Amino acid sequence: MEAAAMVGQPPQPRDRRRGAALLAIATLASLGVLTHRSAAAAALRTYVAADAPRTSSSACASSRIRAARGLLANASLPASAALKPAAEVDADETTAAARARTKMALTQRVSFSLEEPCSSPSRSMSYVVAARYTPANGASKLPPLYVATGRRFAACGDGPATLSGELKLARLRAATVYDVDVLVYDLGTGAASLEWTGRFTSASTGWAAFDGGAFVDVAGATPSWRVLTMAAQQDALGFDDPGNLSAAARGKSFDGMLGVDGEGHVVWYYHLAGFEAWDFLENGNVALVARRQGNLVVPAKRINGDDVDANANSQLQEVDVTGALVKQRASSCAGAPLGYNALSHECRADRATARARGGVEGGGAVDVLSARYGLRRIPNVTVVAKGLNGSDAPTTTKADTFFGTQIVAWDRETDDMAVLYDLFDLARPARDSVTFESSNWNAVRGGCSGNTTLTGVEYHHVSSVTVGVESNLLASSRTLNTIWSLAHDGSGARWTLSSSLEAGHCADCADAGGVWYAFEKDADRFYDPHGALQLPNGDVLVVDDGDDRPGCAVDRRGQCFSRVVCYALDAAAKVARVRWQFEWPYGFADADGAARSAMDVAARDAYSSVGGSVAPLANGNYLVAFTSVDARSADDARGSALAFEVDVAGGAAAVSRLAVPTPLADQDKQGAYRLVPWDSIAAETHVCPFDNS
Repeated sequence: MEAAAMVGQPPQPRDRRRGAALLAIATLASLGVLTHRSAAAAALRTYVAADAPRTSSSACASSRIRAARGLLANASLPASAALKPAAEVDADETTAAARARTKMALTQRVSFSLEEPCSSPSRSMSYVVAARYTPANGASKLPPLYVATGRRFAACGDGPATLSGELKLARLRAATVYDVDVLVYDLGTGAASLEWTGRFTSASTGWAAFDGGAFVDVAGATPSWRVLTMAAQQDALGFDDPGNLSAAARGKSFDGMLGVDGEGHVVWYYHLAGFEAWDFLENGNVALVARRQGNLVVPAKRINGDDVDANANSQLQEVDVTGALVKQRASSCAGAPLGYNALSHECRADRATARARGGVEGGGAVDVLSARYGLRRIPNVTVVAKGLNGSDAPTTTKADTFFGTQIVAWDRETDDMAVLYDLFDLARPARDSVTFESSNWNAVRGGCSGNTTLTGVEYHHVSSVTVGVESNLLASSRTLNTIWSLAHDGSGARWTLSSSLEAGHCADCADAGGVWYAFEKDADRFYDPHGALQLPNGDVLVVDDGDDRPGCAVDRRGQCFSRVVCYALDAAAKVARVRWQFEWPYGFADADGAARSAMDVAARDAYSSVGGSVAPLANGNYLVAFTSVDARSADDARGSALAFEVDVAGGAAAVSRLAVPTPLADQDKQGAYRLVPWDSIAAETHVCPFDNS
């Protein structure tokens, strides 16, 4: 879609339309139901956007912006190139050619040419040129955004000093009218002047759910994060009548990554079939993993002296902020199905590898961590499952094929994929053994060349791999209710924290699991862990989905609720103690829940059976996400994914709440999966760029 641009002009002397809007303060009017009802909960608070200019001392304060000095010879808003809306692209179109047709359209360029007479041929003048932009007509209460050049020099000669360039505006809402100003800051005088104003309409995405206003409902104080990213599955129409789109667009689906601003509007998107996880790279690009191979053709593999056709089964991608494909790495296998090696569930930038290569700022490229299937044959294992076929009673099944997990690292410079850990070395069932009872033993099918496949039990189901603070990696296993701390160099496990495994459970495993921590109380145990990460002080954060919690039955009675837990590890006592936890809307006065019955919690607290995340924010708060909420929850009948900015220091109070729409067909599935803050898409910021010039 093309962005419609209106011609701008030098500003006329008048009252500036946004002069008083540089500082936005959030209100609480719409959030009476949000209070976190634990005994220690604090009231909702008002927050000021952390990077908004607060005083008239800012160089961007309206009282300090000078009238136009006539420095710009011209400025313009070139129309964006015509792009094919994502709604008109088949879900399987994930090749480079298709990506070129569906680049992220929510950007706008501002071209400028500066000219100033010279008092002396030898004089050199230096400037910073910035664009300030915001939705027109007061459509947003967020502070305006800025994007700027660095310090630029204009040398005098026989004529005037000249300087030209282009600014890229990012974090734009779809189909929205924007006002844009061009400001010029003269470093010689220390003053900024407003040299040009314009107006444009941003491009549409082609998706009604993304183009028609806020996609995510944001309630409470203005969130402290800038952009929030998530996975999304939506049909082409959002929730509209199919008659609103052309016949060619009907039945199409969006499967990919979204970014929303602090008021819930989509400001970035990337369409990728089978999309699962993502992270941000040292060069500003985005890494993604997808379960679908996108019709990739991969070279044959040499097996026993013969070339055997290989099938791609998944992929890693690196894309830039416009959605252009930079690199792509397929995972593929050939021959017998025991070689099945699809990537799944994780895509994490390993900044420790960048430091080892000279540092991120010095140009070191980060590896990308992921999880990959690896199969084992183990005869005559009895798998005990609960909650099958609508019954609470356990059932037993004989199995001999198990889908385990390898933790792998993609070297983006060499395109190599290295295996760091095979988790069968840490945990596996023994021959002729019986597993513990669980509701999470999934059946998985995989194959390589030809039509032969194997079906087996998903044994490890690694839900997250993150980089710790002690030269380690943290890996969480959903099925085994276990977190491992693994040495970053691949030398073995440092420690294990598990609700279902015990030390010595695997007599013939190559790795005993390091130090085994115990829980201080049974109520402290986690079930179906996701998003485990380590804080700078060594504490461990994890999302406890609770799907396999004792008392959480197939019809979701009893203790079916989700929470985020922060554990302090007592190395001397080898005990993990709960430092704080968050569940919504009810909370516990203590870890046993003595102040409120388990039935009260189960009846009202959010229950997310899959996914979830927690992340520390720059202001000391935490972003908590329950991303696949049961539609039978009394407080979320629509089954929206829920997220909260939580003030832990203030008593684990929810400062703001987000509700992400989830199609009914996708409930109890991945949903938004995890929510990850993104500071800036393309160097745009709410901070006045002249204040540090």
